Amino acid sequence: MAAGRSTAQTSSTILSELSDSKKDTKQDNTKTQLSSLPAQIIYAVVDAKVVTNYQVKVLEFGRGVGSGFTGYDAIHKESMSNLATKKINELTKCPVLYNKKIFPELHAISATKDLNPEELSEYKRAYGGVPYDFQGTDVLMIDSSPLWLMVARDKIAMHEMFTKANALSYRPSSQIYPLSYTTDLAKRIQYTIPGTKYVLKLPHTSHGEGVLVVPKDELDITLNFLLTNEEKRTENYRKKLSCKSSKQLEKDIQYAEKWRSLSVHSERFLIEEYCASLELTISGKKYDPTMRIAFLISVDKNVMKFSPLDCYWKLPEKPLNQGDLRDYSISHITETNANSHKVNKKDKTKIFKQLESVMLNFFNVILRISTADLMNTFQLKNNRLLLGYVQALAERYRYQEALVVLDGIKLYVNSVKDLNPLLYIAYYMSLGDIHFYQNNWQGAIDTFTLVINHQEKHKKINYMSYQIRSVAYLKIGNDEKHRADNLMAENQTKNLTKLRESTQSILEKLEKNKAIQNIAMKGKEKPVDAKSGTLPPDGNKEKSDLDIFLEQAIKGSRKFKLHPDAVAMIEESQQSTTQITHKASK
Repeated sequence: MAAGRSTAQTSSTILSELSDSKKDTKQDNTKTQLSSLPAQIIYAVVDAKVVTNYQVKVLEFGRGVGSGFTGYDAIHKESMSNLATKKINELTKCPVLYNKKIFPELHAISATKDLNPEELSEYKRAYGGVPYDFQGTDVLMIDSSPLWLMVARDKIAMHEMFTKANALSYRPSSQIYPLSYTTDLAKRIQYTIPGTKYVLKLPHTSHGEGVLVVPKDELDITLNFLLTNEEKRTENYRKKLSCKSSKQLEKDIQYAEKWRSLSVHSERFLIEEYCASLELTISGKKYDPTMRIAFLISVDKNVMKFSPLDCYWKLPEKPLNQGDLRDYSISHITETNANSHKVNKKDKTKIFKQLESVMLNFFNVILRISTADLMNTFQLKNNRLLLGYVQALAERYRYQEALVVLDGIKLYVNSVKDLNPLLYIAYYMSLGDIHFYQNNWQGAIDTFTLVINHQEKHKKINYMSYQIRSVAYLKIGNDEKHRADNLMAENQTKNLTKLRESTQSILEKLEKNKAIQNIAMKGKEKPVDAKSGTLPPDGNKEKSDLDIFLEQAIKGSRKFKLHPDAVAMIEESQQSTTQITHKASK
């Protein structure tokens, strides 16, 4: 990892920003006049629904660098990446590269004297690859804004910034809730966001993971399933929705379990009213599509400009009202299935015209907000957001600001170290990373030792802690501890690999036994012993291969510290399958 130079910004400078007032702005079509800002290029992607009167409803952002445009490239002669490169070149008048290996001289790059950071013409190259410290050089880093990095990867941060920009009319009706269940939660949601369908989103997920579409009448039982650890939550879910086919019910449970497993890294979730796009008819079939739009935001000589690249429709797997709700509601594009459609020119014009004013306003807030203001905005709601911002600051080598943010929430994090161990671990991993990036090897060792001790106390696996600490030990010449940490990291990696393989094997074997399960579920009589006609005593019953397999899976999952909910799920499968196999033998 490259060691970066700290910015000149100090703690007192950042904290003094608390009293800063917003400066006036004025808009002129695709340009906005700003207070002093460094020249920059942001390559952005937005997924949106297009509703009545062609109003855009933004669902989420993404960085253009690294985004997949399989759907676009499959139906256009020129790729989206080529369009972006050409436009960046046009704006900067310099070559655009995405891999630092193409720049052999980057490793020996020196500062450029008298460079005016507010003018794009001062830069000789534009770079959009992995993070690298270009401060004070003539290389322009694409997506240099830390807050933009965070907004592009965190849906809750994005929503908070739409609130800050007074632009919520361009979002579906939404609310943010803690990941905890109350009996009146569904009613409160429905009162605040009237609708027939809802979308439940986790903040850090992508590719449709961590996204559930739920009908109004299933909202309460779904929230109960997702947000509680009740012993009979799965049984209650099946009973409540017994009107569904067993195949559909198991599919819903599978997606809900995936959502639960991903939620351990979050403290809150986002719930939105489901917004349907204007229907798109293709070959006589109607779809509810999502539009993906790629664009650039540039700042040059304190003038911001919106430059649209192109857009396309992303289609769900199936037409409207075919398959289940997820099949015709969530866009589905893979490397092998470019489920997409072109947007006609007339619609593009309407969308781009509307989007330019929205995005200029939004990025005006993103690029001008002070660290102190952001601390006030996020800390009142979620310290996890601040840790996300710390990570983004570190990725852009703004370590001093990152340390100020960490210092601002240190007391709170320490006060909940056992009530919220994941927050405590995430905090000190962020601090340890910064020590490491600054070549403060002893600071990194001390901090990751805190992390490792807390992980062991709360039975959490994180091989990265050992891996990073092992490098720090190597840097100070402690080969013995370097090798010991390396060994621990390797062992934990192997355990995680075995766990993944074990879990996949469980899913495959349970899938093969679905036919037996479905037969047993339809039967009304209790499972009995094939010979005696009675329930066999636990100590004497003959164990099936699946019984034995599940017992081994439970032992293995505990050994590898599988999430408690997953262990409970396997145990539940074992109990139900024991009865199922005896019934099948009869």
